[in-house]
Amino acid sequence: MAMNKKAFTWLILFVTIILFWSISLFVMLIRKEYDFYMVFRNFIVNLPIVICMTIFNVKIVSELRKRISNLPVRYIIEAGLSLGLILLILFLTQPVNISTTDYEDFDPFQWKVIIPASFLNFMIIILVESFYYHDHVTRMIQEQARLNQEKAEFQLMALKNQVNPHFLFNSLNVLSSLTYQSPDTANRFTKKLAQIYRYLLDNSSSRVVPLHDELTFVNNYIYLQQIRFQKGLQVIVKINVTESDKRQVIPTSIQMAVENAIKHNTCSSRLPLCITIEDHVDYILVENNLQLKSQVTSHGTGHQNLNKQLSYYQKELQIITDRNNYKVMIPVIPLK
Repeated sequence: MAMNKKAFTWLILFVTIILFWSISLFVMLIRKEYDFYMVFRNFIVNLPIVICMTIFNVKIVSELRKRISNLPVRYIIEAGLSLGLILLILFLTQPVNISTTDYEDFDPFQWKVIIPASFLNFMIIILVESFYYHDHVTRMIQEQARLNQEKAEFQLMALKNQVNPHFLFNSLNVLSSLTYQSPDTANRFTKKLAQIYRYLLDNSSSRVVPLHDELTFVNNYIYLQQIRFQKGLQVIVKINVTESDKRQVIPTSIQMAVENAIKHNTCSSRLPLCITIEDHVDYILVENNLQLKSQVTSHGTGHQNLNKQLSYYQKELQIITDRNNYKVMIPVIPLK
């Protein structure tokens, strides 16, 4: 994972401050007084070197984070690499280090130089690690916020699909007719309709729901649609799931596939729409015959939002279509 530009800019700023503070302290310890000219001269000479070291440290930390997850082990390796890097830089810049001091006998390879320099570089490495950690946490928070927003949009869309005026209008029309024709059926219809809304309200904040609960919801939805379309809608459910089944699905995902089939295809006694719902352990297959309506407005946002929800579990909706059939494979999410 690469460090973003903003984080890298802040890192360089912090490193610059640490360098200036370190040189100031080093000069004060040697000369027993603060010499701004000497501090500034050493700061200017060493700044490009330290920036190059920082870039190198970023690459080291980036590669080690990919290969070693154990932080203490990573720190030990980074400390060793830090010492090696300092010895290499001191060797390559020996003439410069000697020329920028006021001491003719200055030896860059003294421990009093190597240890502070190695410590400074290791501080930079710790700083790089902290910036990576902060960047990682920030990305996780942003990703979680994005998923929560997409989840809310998906749930709102699912709720709107059920409470939109067309659905209510059609359901109330059917209920009105049933009240006179068959009061018992009207009573069952009303209870199924209430159970649909109860399910939506109860799971408005759920990321996943038990497969058993989703299928109960789907069966209630199918019951209402079959009352409306009569022989024009034929649904075969080849699933036998009990409450002990530990599998889960995204809320309203199966129902959405059934609803799309009804929305986009003709349902009549002459041309009945046949929908099959099958259990394939790892996914639920919703298949229907194609007899598309001439004009249906569709933006595909339902499938897009569902795929975004599934991506949280590293899964994806699969759709297979040909001239005669339309198949939707909805992934099942095992209970962890």
